[in-house]
Amino acid sequence: MIKKLLLVGAFSLSAATAMAQDPIYNLPSQQLKQRLRNQYLSNDTAQAIITLYSRRQLGGASWVLSGMLSALRMSIGSSTSSNYGGYQVQETTSGNVGAAFLIATPIMAYGVGKELHFSNGNLEKVLTAYGAGQPLPHSLRRKLKRRFFTQPIIEYKTVKATPAR
Repeated sequence: MIKKLLLVGAFSLSAATAMAQDPIYNLPSQQLKQRLRNQYLSNDTAQAIITLYSRRQLGGASWVLSGMLSALRMSIGSSTSSNYGGYQVQETTSGNVGAAFLIATPIMAYGVGKELHFSNGNLEKVLTAYGAGQPLPHSLRRKLKRRFFTQPIIEYKTVKATPAR
């Protein structure tokens, strides 16, 4: 069992390093956020709203991922072996797929709800209304914390880079 976990961990780390090599800034969602950050470069409130939406989107994705991983783990089952009085006893339990997904569904639904509520479309609507002079909704003002305002505002510039071969 430990060998399987170590193998899965090593595979995950190698996949993560391979994903780290790909430029993620070419995604349409990242381009939208960069465009909005450049549009509201001198407005710290707009920058804080963009940061809030980015973090909440990432939080929603982590809820969905953790729900999927927990459902997978519960549905796989486990096998244990022990030694009783010189006899090898192996106990195998099969996972219940239905129960696993029943338990993990609310976790994943919460994550999807966060992703939908803090989507890029809603971010653009909020910033457009804020740019037009409308006040921020109370629920959004309540979620804006001081730490979102203390981050430095950096102008994004696209850099052409060629991968090393």
